[in-house]
Amino acid sequence: MATLERRELKKKGKNRKSHTWYVQYSFNGKRRRVAAFTDRQASQQLAGNIENLKSCRSTDTPASKKLTDAIDRLPERILDHLRNAGLLDETQTAGARPLSQHLEEWKKHLGSRGDTSDHVKQRFGRAKRLLQAAGARWWNDIEADRIETALTHFRDKKGLSVSTVNAYLSAVKQFTRWMYRSRRAPDEPLRHLSRQNPNGKQIVKRRVLTQSETSALVNTAYNSEMVREGADGPTRELLYRMALETGLRFNELKTLKVHHLNLEGSPPTVTVEGSYSKSGRTDALPLKADMAEDLRRHCSDRMPAAPVFDMWSSAEGSLMIKPDLEAAGILTKKMKI
Repeated sequence: MATLERRELKKKGKNRKSHTWYVQYSFNGKRRRVAAFTDRQASQQLAGNIENLKSCRSTDTPASKKLTDAIDRLPERILDHLRNAGLLDETQTAGARPLSQHLEEWKKHLGSRGDTSDHVKQRFGRAKRLLQAAGARWWNDIEADRIETALTHFRDKKGLSVSTVNAYLSAVKQFTRWMYRSRRAPDEPLRHLSRQNPNGKQIVKRRVLTQSETSALVNTAYNSEMVREGADGPTRELLYRMALETGLRFNELKTLKVHHLNLEGSPPTVTVEGSYSKSGRTDALPLKADMAEDLRRHCSDRMPAAPVFDMWSSAEGSLMIKPDLEAAGILTKKMKI
């Protein structure tokens, strides 16, 4: 049985007892001692939990939720001692580290699989934002009810489409599944959550811009005196036209350098590197003659490694285009994109 004691100390020639209580116990044939707390009752509880952990390890049974919760509240120095003694493994200490640390390690795992940086950033960002919206800062905060409430808020209050809400759920379930399969957590708390029916309530309906709306957008951007996300009006006009002509996504356009343009070719082309492309492939896309000529003038004084489009590195496409759509009369302030 684990026992409590206070160490004998000698100071200035006088003997006295330590303020801290120590728990003494035996495990795997070794006598061990760990500094507990100055409070006797808290130290006694630690001694009882150590006995319960010994029982779990000797019988190869999982720790109860009550025991797991008690372990999660222990300071790191005691957790280190219990791990070194063989009483704990990673699955029993996931809750002792903030979710932010686990998320960063998951992000590294996604990158090590060969996923594109944009895909990793998107999956990581969605999981992080959903967990924050659910008020989850620790592993034991991840509960199905909390996640469902946050998803409902995303759909009904923020106006996200069902497909986007499902993408958030998919990201956080991928994270919890990785935690469980990598033996960092004792269970997978969201395994029973299902995706929402995409044929149900759809808040955002996507559609293609008409020809007149396209003309209104590019003309409004060109004549705008506002700088949005670091891009002036003529830059946004050229970027929108190139997006419409090539089908390139915002992040793909944002990473284009002058050397990616072959404006003297037949036909002229723009090359998107696989590391930035959603498909993961390096593709050369043809450009129309008038687009090639406008790009040639636009890039005439730029070095090969310079970006084609001037904007902030953190620029968000929706924050750039939404005001231009509103100014062109295509979108109202209450509508979502």
